[in-house]
Amino acid sequence: MARCHATTKKGTQCRLNALEGSEYCAVHLSQDPAAPSGREAIEDLENRLSETVKTVLGLAIAAGIVLSVLIKRR
Repeated sequence: MARCHATTKKGTQCRLNALEGSEYCAVHLSQDPAAPSGREAIEDLENRLSETVKTVLGLAIAAGIVLSVLIKRR
């Protein structure tokens, strides 16, 4: 596995392993010019999710919101 190509704040090369398919580790992935932007990554994920999964995730988020409101009322 290749090392991350990023330079640390101290000016040294990062010692972490690069992620598969990238030249950067998870910490320095934002420095990768080939990495998708945050919005692009979200859109890619949305395109890969089935409608059923999207519905389940939506319901889980709604349930979490309702639960947090009920807890705050106590």
